[in-house]
Amino acid sequence: MANPYRGEVALRTPHGCYTLRLTLGALASLENTFGAGSFTDLLERLLSRNACVSDMRQVLEVALVADDAGSNAAIIAQLEQQVVAQTYVALMRVSFSDHCA
Repeated sequence: MANPYRGEVALRTPHGCYTLRLTLGALASLENTFGAGSFTDLLERLLSRNACVSDMRQVLEVALVADDAGSNAAIIAQLEQQVVAQTYVALMRVSFSDHCA
């Protein structure tokens, strides 16, 4: 079960229920992936109203708390675009509530 006080969001799929959380390690990985020069640059990209679906999928893949990182990509790849967007928005709200309207 996801704990919003830890910045967690639940993701329910036909294959199971998963927990997503943006840890410091996940944020560092995203900084590297997106070539962000700073945490502020990363936040600007993540919270942009122009975020693309591929960015959203990468964020969800990194945030997925699972035993096997290789399976994260497969789990996220199966999601419909609407589910990706809804889960992304929920994760941004719980992780950065002070910055989201």
